[in-house]
Amino acid sequence: MQQWEYLEIAVSSEYWVDSSGNVSQLPLVTPQKWKTGSHWSTGLLLNQLGAEGWELTGVVSQDSTYKFVFKRPKVIMDESTPRNIDQQALRSQRVKALRAIQRDRQ
Repeated sequence: MQQWEYLEIAVSSEYWVDSSGNVSQLPLVTPQKWKTGSHWSTGLLLNQLGAEGWELTGVVSQDSTYKFVFKRPKVIMDESTPRNIDQQALRSQRVKALRAIQRDRQ
């Protein structure tokens, strides 16, 4: 039977926080087809999570905060699974990757 792991991301204004406590700022983007104006974009964050295997399963809004709920197949640890998988390190890599993308776009 397939087991799942879940991740929640809360987005409020220009910041996001995940259920592991990672916090970062969303990138500010100005689409070229707009003559003026910029906005905080969740697109890069959602693309990064998709690349990590996360599937968006739901979105809930409350006041000015949006909660995105994701799932992906859970890795079952057995004798063949490397013991050095560090989930916190993987989450930190996500934050670093998103910050690097954000710097490159500025």
